Amino acid sequence: MRSQPELPEPLPDRLGDLKKHRHGQVYRWKIVPFNGPPEYGEWLGTERDVQAALRSKTRSIGGRYYCEAKSITCPECDRDETARVICALSLADKS
Repeated sequence: MRSQPELPEPLPDRLGDLKKHRHGQVYRWKIVPFNGPPEYGEWLGTERDVQAALRSKTRSIGGRYYCEAKSITCPECDRDETARVICALSLADKS
């Protein structure tokens, strides 16, 4: 058996060397009814999109409306961050 010629040094662990960075945020609405489980909307690009999406929802007495945000990350720096409430939404009357 012949020995292999000199092999190159292995590359350093790339994932450990990458700095954590953000790629923006996505937003969704969350409705918490007086009784029952919370209801969530789809992830949208802006808070204004969340408000527009909620205009078509029927409002219930005692329900609370929130906007949640979550950071967008690339697979190399994915932190599996949970969504967090960033504000309570007040919806203008449809008159």
